[in-house]
Amino acid sequence: MATAQGLKATHEVDEKVQAIDDKAQSIDNKVQAVNDTVHAVDNKVQTVEDKVQVVDDKVQGVDDKVQTVDDRVKDVDDKIDLVIGGVQQVADSQKS
Repeated sequence: MATAQGLKATHEVDEKVQAIDDKAQSIDNKVQAVNDTVHAVDNKVQTVEDKVQVVDDKVQGVDDKVQTVDDRVKDVDDKIDLVIGGVQQVADSQKS
């Protein structure tokens, strides 16, 4: 009789261990699903980061072109000032 009770207790322990193992496997599967989701999000964030870098590079290119145009405008402005100064000197010398 003691042997039957021992077998029954062992069987109950086995069932509980199996239930715990099943729950642990379920948790592991859920953790893996979360990990997969995080990995997918990470990939999307990397894609966005790459696109932002492309936009940043284009903005820098535009900024460089604007600076070139600004430099040219300043150069033209300086030349106009020289021409106006020369015209003013001629006009002043003709008044004298």
